[in-house]
Amino acid sequence: MSIVRGFLRLFQGRLGWVIRVGFTVALLGFLLTRIDLNQLVQDIQQMNPAWFLVALVFQAGAIASSILRWNILLIGQGIRVPMRHLVGTFLVGRFFGTFLPSTLGLDAYRAYDIARHAHATIDSVTVILVEKIIGFFALSLLIVVTVPAGMSILPIEALVPIFIIFCVPVTVAFVLLIKPGVIVWFLNLNLPGTSKFEGKLKQIARAVSAYERQKRLLAVAVFFGILVHLFTTLVYYFTALSVNAPVQLADILFVGPLMIAATVGLPTIGGEGARELTFVGLLGRIGVPESQAFLLGHLGFWCGLILSLPGGLIYALRPDTYRPDIQRVEPGAKPLAAPLADVPTGETPAGGEA
Repeated sequence: MSIVRGFLRLFQGRLGWVIRVGFTVALLGFLLTRIDLNQLVQDIQQMNPAWFLVALVFQAGAIASSILRWNILLIGQGIRVPMRHLVGTFLVGRFFGTFLPSTLGLDAYRAYDIARHAHATIDSVTVILVEKIIGFFALSLLIVVTVPAGMSILPIEALVPIFIIFCVPVTVAFVLLIKPGVIVWFLNLNLPGTSKFEGKLKQIARAVSAYERQKRLLAVAVFFGILVHLFTTLVYYFTALSVNAPVQLADILFVGPLMIAATVGLPTIGGEGARELTFVGLLGRIGVPESQAFLLGHLGFWCGLILSLPGGLIYALRPDTYRPDIQRVEPGAKPLAAPLADVPTGETPAGGEA
């Protein structure tokens, strides 16, 4: 389980926490000094709860799309997991991720959970790796496609660099997705300092190559990856409607993906501060009051938090003896009738080093 433990260490350390908490507080403090707090209170009092409930529905759609994408990629590695377990584990990961930067908490917990229960450390980490590439492609594609919608917000001289910058990750991620063998080639390079990880890298390379023979499955995973970011963006359209912000759908379709990129790229806790800064900075250019721009962004955080809280309850109620009925098969094959315990995996048993 050493790879998963190393994955978890990414967000450990007091200095890292100090930086993230400090940056989050600084961003929120800066924004609150620019906002009329009395007006913010009035905007809250005048909210339309019906539109907020619609935003919750789209947030649930984004979560469902994420779970389906994860399930498809696990199937690509020959790991068949009951949907009930995937939903529970995903919500637990979201619960932890609420208090951690970017998606580290969610990704690390999911990688650990499948590695522990399926005895498949390499495959579990590989799934998260490929999922990140899909997410990178989907988000960059949405930004590139919606750049024309930003003409009412930013001047053309600002839009052109955005288009060019995000064309690069779209192209790179597209190549990696249609030709996963490129990842295999890269992992097989004898780069300095990788000799002690050579065995693990080769195992990851073999796991990645499984998707080379399953292009249709990968295409479906990409489709759900696009839905994840599209639904997340639409969450903020409906939070905008809930606070009566004077915005058009096109405005949110342009700003939303940039906001997602900011929450992923900036070292904040749960994206707090980054999403509000993006909406205040960009929507303010088209006349949206800063209090409303701040509030519609902040409500997106509450949509995510409300749907993540059940994860804490699931984690607390799962007994130590809980074991999901996970099956291992050859990638692309039909599931076997035998339970996991009867299927040879070639992996180290749970609790051992891998």
